[in-house]
Amino acid sequence: MIIQNFDSVFLKFTDTVKECFFPQERLSNSRVIDYFFINPNFNMLGSWDPYGSFPMARATDGTPLISLPADGYYEHLRDYDGILDIFSADQKHIIDKCSVFDFLSRNNFPFYPLHSTIDPSLSKVKFSPYVPIPEDSGIADKGALNVGLFYCNEEKNPSSLIVKSRSFFVQIDSSQSRIYLKDLTKLGLKGERVKKIIVHGVYDSTDVPTDKYITIKTYNGREINELPLGFLCEYPLEQLGYSDPTIMLYYKRDLNDIFFDDLEIDEDNSYIDNPCGSGFQGTLTFYY
Repeated sequence: MIIQNFDSVFLKFTDTVKECFFPQERLSNSRVIDYFFINPNFNMLGSWDPYGSFPMARATDGTPLISLPADGYYEHLRDYDGILDIFSADQKHIIDKCSVFDFLSRNNFPFYPLHSTIDPSLSKVKFSPYVPIPEDSGIADKGALNVGLFYCNEEKNPSSLIVKSRSFFVQIDSSQSRIYLKDLTKLGLKGERVKKIIVHGVYDSTDVPTDKYITIKTYNGREINELPLGFLCEYPLEQLGYSDPTIMLYYKRDLNDIFFDDLEIDEDNSYIDNPCGSGFQGTLTFYY
């Protein structure tokens, strides 16, 4: 799949607001969305100890992400559900009361085909019997559900067109809420057409990339808004101490089919948001 444009939507819930419609200001009734996902909150290593090691993941405005486990391994223990309804612009019921857990990004099926417009006045998520807002979040009774929307160029796998790559060292400390690509790349991507981005690094309680978001502005009409870095990460599971093959199946990310449509990156205006205030050391590798 080639990602041409991307946008994040954050649906806001409270203990009493259990139903939320898609924001009308972020969606156009005439624009077809090819794929979508629900962010599983990559910082959660498992529902048995959701934030025992990693910091609590948050939306870009600091609202804690609703606690949906990233692995799916213990989903049968949950005592709540979120129900997703999506209508097209002509008011056809495309997704009819399906569980949000069916649309969490997974190893074998990271994105879900839609190929339709969305009517935000009818499309919604409703939690029942309660909203799983993270405890001790610092923001009382409030949580956000991150929905990612893909606008794609349906070409064949373009891997044979990639001839070069360049890696840049990344160091983000807890005091940095935003870092611009120009400060990492030193304008080293100027004139290149980027087709793939992969994040590498060590994952521990102080250095983690998966709770951050990347926004890419371009010179050629493409735009990537608030893409969770978890989708661009390869997970060194041995560094997390995991050996269970079932767990590893869920966590290992296959990035071979995730490409971008020739991003001519404006490094001055592209950036990584760090709403959790966690650090990270690693590399960003750009393929072109």
